Amino acid sequence: MRRISSPFSLIMGVFTILALTATVAVAQSTRSVRGIIKTIGPASVTVSVDGKDMVFNVDAKTDITTPGGSSKTRAAQAQGKEGVKIGDLLTVGQGVVVDYHEQGMHAATIRTLSSPPAPAPPAGAASPSQPPPQTASGVVTAVTGNSITIKAASGEMTFAVDDKTEVVAVGGSTKTSEMRAAGKKPVLSDFVGKGDTILVTYRDNAGAKTAHEVRVRTKAKT
Repeated sequence: MRRISSPFSLIMGVFTILALTATVAVAQSTRSVRGIIKTIGPASVTVSVDGKDMVFNVDAKTDITTPGGSSKTRAAQAQGKEGVKIGDLLTVGQGVVVDYHEQGMHAATIRTLSSPPAPAPPAGAASPSQPPPQTASGVVTAVTGNSITIKAASGEMTFAVDDKTEVVAVGGSTKTSEMRAAGKKPVLSDFVGKGDTILVTYRDNAGAKTAHEVRVRTKAKT
């Protein structure tokens, strides 16, 4: 399992968790792209995706997930500042994954990558066929060592999970550090449980759905 970081969003100068609506259906369809940040504005981010510039609008509802983000927020608050700015969390040349709504090109989430995505192959060059990423949200009904099942608006969906699947959960970084310090290896069920509401970014290859990211939106009530 890869690094787990804590998500937060820029709102009134304070980063908070963006909750889902009461139903698991998403009002707008969400698309996902990977690219490299080209420019950063006060309310927008330009990302180069396969050589094409895409401008995403960023507002109070945008979740920005990046290592050290919570520390920067606390430091800014300790200095009496209203909060951190987009430029304090993102940098030009950084690799990111952007989940966005086509209508208005609004960035729902921006997650930084540990390394920039591989460049697109030259025109005419052969490239492996890979289905485009998709997203699905729902309530977890089952979690195993290599899969996770949710009840989505369209029905039940099961996704394969492997060591490349990234899990984003509140307090995940702290819990991972504590477990590793104790000599334990974190597993999916340490962060995701039945009844949790999650957003899954996945690829569907001939009916086999593989989760690339599992983002915990709300935890089940205990």
